[in-house]
Amino acid sequence: YSATLEYTDLLIDEYDKVMNFVAKAKRENAYLEVLLPQLQNLGFKLNTYLVQNRLKGNQLIIPNVTSVVGKLKLNQYIQLSGHPKLYQVTNYAYDPATKQVALDVYPDLFITTNNTTVNFATPMLRARFKNLNGIDGSPLTTEGYYSSISFELRECTE
Repeated sequence: YSATLEYTDLLIDEYDKVMNFVAKAKRENAYLEVLLPQLQNLGFKLNTYLVQNRLKGNQLIIPNVTSVVGKLKLNQYIQLSGHPKLYQVTNYAYDPATKQVALDVYPDLFITTNNTTVNFATPMLRARFKNLNGIDGSPLTTEGYYSSISFELRECTE
């Protein structure tokens, strides 16, 4: 996944803070963790989030679910504990008889599950800079601010 973050017009002091942060992140080859508003799921809750062990492929099974609150939206993003990759939910089913929630996800799992939990509420996009538009040498406008500053971020999975 990738994302573009755009800034409104920045005054010189604000621009300097952004440039300092960007220079440090570039120098250290650091990743950023970004909470994008569309990734938040504030209404869906289960009594357990522990995923069945040894799962691979495109489906997660959450056993022992006795309580489901709210409705999970298709195309919702989730994240697994111990791994920063974002997964998109493409299908969701709850079977009260077996007390299992089944989630189909895209892309296929990058890991094999082992004592893994699902984060439905606030998955974070872990990313590195892909392109820096308007960052290096942006001209100061006659009004005294910097404009057209944006970052292209690409998800990193390490």
